[in-house]
Amino acid sequence: MAEAFQAVAYPRELVRTVALKDGTSARLRPIRPDDEPRLVDLYERLSRHTAYQRFFTKRLGELPGVASLRSLIAMKTVKATTALPV
Repeated sequence: MAEAFQAVAYPRELVRTVALKDGTSARLRPIRPDDEPRLVDLYERLSRHTAYQRFFTKRLGELPGVASLRSLIAMKTVKATTALPV
């Protein structure tokens, strides 16, 4: 499946540091291929209800950029392992 993805330069211009209400700094950045194991781990820990609300309250195809997400594998893993109602 990896062959289906075309190599694209990482969009460094989208990396931002923002200040939270409590003054804490947070770094926001686009997803990278090496994020996949952490995303799989996160999705596996979601409750069925949370996963449903997170991914199925809107149709996935309507979300901007979802077709280009490299981590769609992680979403398939959640669907396969949690038997979510679709």
